[in-house]
Parts: sequence; C-alpha cells; structure tokens
Amino acid sequence: MHSARLIDVAVASEEQAAPAVSREMQELWFAIADRAWSSLLLVPSGTVEVLALAAGLCEVSYQTASPRPVALLDASGASLEQAAALARQLALRVARDERVLVVVDPVRDNPAALTLGSRCDKALLCVRLGQSDLPSSQETLERCGRDRFLGTVVLRPCKPSRR
Repeated sequence: MHSARLIDVAVASEEQAAPAVSREMQELWFAIADRAWSSLLLVPSGTVEVLALAAGLCEVSYQTASPRPVALLDASGASLEQAAALARQLALRVARDERVLVVVDPVRDNPAALTLGSRCDKALLCVRLGQSDLPSSQETLERCGRDRFLGTVVLRPCKPSRR
C-alpha cells in the first residue's frame, strides 16, 4: 500500500511537459465537465487501476483552462485513519470552489473507499473489458448508491507486455 495523497494538478503540469491526452479522454472530460459536481469519485470494479484515468481527466481540465480548478485526491491504499484526514482535505478544496477527482480502491477491497465515496457528490464506475465482472460492478453500485453515478467508463483490455 502506498500513502494516499492530494496532487496539485496545476503545479504538476507546470513542472513537466504536458502529456498528450487521447480523444476519448477529452470526450469523457467534456461529458462530465458540465454536470453538477464538486467531488467526483472514480471507483473501480474489480482490480481496475483508475489513477491514470483521473490524471488524464485533470490534464484535460488544465489544458482547456477549466473555470474551476481541478484537484486529484489519490486515496488508493488509504487506511480508515487516512480516509478521515483525506475527507477533511476534500471538504477544504470543495469549500474553496475547487473540483476534486477522488481515486479509491474497489469498495470490496478497502472500507476506506466507502468513507470517501460517501463524501463525493457524484461517481463514475470504472470497468475494464475482460477483467471486471458483473457481480463486482453491481455490488459497487449498491454500496456507493446508484443515484450518485453519472455513468460507467469502460476501459480497453490491457495489452499483454512483450518480453
């Protein structure tokens, strides 16, 4: 487990060359940007990794000069104690009229995900073709509250690594 952290996207983007973002990432950002949310939970179904997705969304928001700053809260691997501190950071950012993308572990694997998820306005369920299963996705929707979800992001299957 790594320690959870709040990433200041504007600073991170200025410190390094901005990565190219895919057309799909841009389309996803524009699909969610006009929706009413201050904190958006990116919750994986199964063992899907969503930090890169959240970072890409933050990068699109930065490159398009989003009218509200967007922060990334990486709560993957957070303990319950860390989740309480992260919830306070989340509340402070939202109070400053920032938008926050919150990345968590699958709710089945880490109770801290529900602690933070309950503090988010909206959510996206993140699934990967050939990897996520329907029962895990349904459990995630039920435990987080179906009414919170804006939709589902379907990620392509991972390409096998060449050796």
